[in-house]
Amino acid sequence: MVKSRAYSIFLLKTGFDSQNAIKDPSKLKEENGFKLPTEATLFLLTPHSSQPWWKEHFGIQANLKQSLQGALIFLPCDNRIFVLSFGPGFHHLKEESYEYDFGLLATLNSVDSKMLKSTDTIDPSGARRKRTQLPIASDLTAFDIDRDISILKNLTGKTKTEFKSKFTQVTGSSSLRISSSLPPSDLPELCHLCLKLYHLKDYLSSFPDIQNIVPLRDPKTIQDLNDKLLIALRSRSQDVALTIPDIIEYRDHTEVSFSGYGKSKNTPDADISNYYAYIEQHKKQVADIALSCLKSHCLNLIDNNGNAKKAYSIYNSIIFETTLHEDTRTYHLIEGSWYAVEGSYTAKLKSYLDPLCEALPLPDYKHSSEGDYNKAVPALDNSIVNLDKTSIHPAKQTQVEPCDLYGIKGENSCFYHVKISTRSAQLSHLFNQGINAIELLRTEDKSREKLKSLILDRVGCCLHGKYTDQLNNGKYKVIFSIVTQKDAGKKSDNLPLFSRISLYRTLRALQLMDVERSFGFITDKTSIT
Repeated sequence: MVKSRAYSIFLLKTGFDSQNAIKDPSKLKEENGFKLPTEATLFLLTPHSSQPWWKEHFGIQANLKQSLQGALIFLPCDNRIFVLSFGPGFHHLKEESYEYDFGLLATLNSVDSKMLKSTDTIDPSGARRKRTQLPIASDLTAFDIDRDISILKNLTGKTKTEFKSKFTQVTGSSSLRISSSLPPSDLPELCHLCLKLYHLKDYLSSFPDIQNIVPLRDPKTIQDLNDKLLIALRSRSQDVALTIPDIIEYRDHTEVSFSGYGKSKNTPDADISNYYAYIEQHKKQVADIALSCLKSHCLNLIDNNGNAKKAYSIYNSIIFETTLHEDTRTYHLIEGSWYAVEGSYTAKLKSYLDPLCEALPLPDYKHSSEGDYNKAVPALDNSIVNLDKTSIHPAKQTQVEPCDLYGIKGENSCFYHVKISTRSAQLSHLFNQGINAIELLRTEDKSREKLKSLILDRVGCCLHGKYTDQLNNGKYKVIFSIVTQKDAGKKSDNLPLFSRISLYRTLRALQLMDVERSFGFITDKTSIT
């Protein structure tokens, strides 16, 4: 029986080859292989041997050396060039040199939709990544993917019957990982099939609505979007954010540094303000930053020993959302790729959300923090109670804040959840907080009693009934209150796309729970931009 081998295959973008797709050619050496397909070129890594850190740490006398072997094979096929990567070879490919959706689309067109084993998804609203694995192969419904908001990044499963003679198990992300028993001479034929799978649209019937958010390929549109990114970044727009573009082991990577202009201080978080500080540390101006800088500068993950173990270009680490003139679509940049959402979908969100946007009975924000604001509001309006940083969680469960501010309006108990910023990550937390609190109050008697006690502590016995009697009737209203300097008249357009999607889902969930709901904006009168 012929042994099956694992291949990791990349498809280079048009214009890239072995001469310009390798980061540092000095670290690879061209070699011959008498079984290589015709016109294929092989490059071997020339790794540096080093001693493991624990040798010196424990005073071990034995001569211990470790190194990783790897290779890249460049294989022309159908006027395109494929790269077969082995070991850590893929780290030596320039991120901008290969098609980011090649592996995923080829997998969607070749995998048996009822024989899936693993998925990786990303929720751009908070750059939240999730890997779901099942012990028994199943269809996509078993993986609990939210098709409204999730981008599918990686998919593993068994191939369809018609492809089993070429490869069996398949995994797709940027690269296509397959298990195949084909000899080296058949690799051009295999690459021909992979290119065909990349261009097929068959997956749209096997996986309907799997990609509500579609990747962009048009170079002119991408150039226009990159120009808008630079304008936003140079002006330090709040719409630009930084994240780690990967699922990582936080037990191994504890800090972040930057490179490109020189060394930087380590910081605990990947934050765009830290990158701005790095630029200025090296006597450069944020207002002069170029796209080439974003693609050559790196965000590095630093392990417990101070070593940089992984590096990502700043461009691949940026999250940004924008629109183009006279275009109804919304565009989102994440992990170095631009995605588009059709105007019909954003119009659907707007038609639902905007009628639920209302003027809030809350004062302007003139404070240094959310906490200070929440403390000050009851002094300005004695019908409001501050419940910030309290909890109604049952014993031995995670703390759940009922709301930031509590009041009554008509027959409703009103729960105001306050958040500064219209950034997606912060708003996702705000919306989840609103849902979690109402679920507890609906299902846990002890949580309702705990809330009454919290209110009693703040308003005293004489007014206690006024504020708490209505908790018993179950008529609740949740109001998401967002502090911003943006024009409140724009309503839901003030929110990033994925925050609109999250808010849409949250408000619909509250509606199903028979809870009144709304959102609105608190005017930010500070100098913060």
